[in-house]
Amino acid sequence: MADDALTRTFPKSVHDSLADLRRLAREAKSLQEWRAIGRRATPDEIALAETQRKEHACRATSIRTGLPCTKPRVLGMTTCRKHGGATKHAIARAEQRLREMLDPVLERLYGLAMQDEHKPSAVNAARDLADRVGLGAVVQAKVRASSKQDSGRITVNIGFLNPKASDSEPIVITGTKTEDKD
Repeated sequence: MADDALTRTFPKSVHDSLADLRRLAREAKSLQEWRAIGRRATPDEIALAETQRKEHACRATSIRTGLPCTKPRVLGMTTCRKHGGATKHAIARAEQRLREMLDPVLERLYGLAMQDEHKPSAVNAARDLADRVGLGAVVQAKVRASSKQDSGRITVNIGFLNPKASDSEPIVITGTKTEDKD
């Protein structure tokens, strides 16, 4: 159903009947009321609903209609809270999956920080790594023209949000100004 449904075009009558089924499902207040007014989705309606499913939507289907669930997934899971994403076992398993993803992501981030091809990506990756290891978020980086020395050196003071870092002496980075050559 997956591959040919994505390339298929559906007539307006299928779109209308799917909208009507979703409206009926929203309006039904109880299971008894649903049994009186509701119906199961046709294969065409299910195929159309699959093509409209968002990337981060729950992967479960409705018991009443047979349509795919449209609620967002719980972080690290494939289902929403209603379809099992709120159980203790599912939460523990999702946390385990997220922990397993952390090491490869950090290795990739380290690789980006150490690369030389695209400097802005390297700077952003290095900043993220510094935040993760507890160096604190950079609050300010100022270039003081008044502290510029005759030798062309510029002093840059960097402050941190981390209170432990602010108790110590400020970190001062000095460097030489380089001229751009055309």
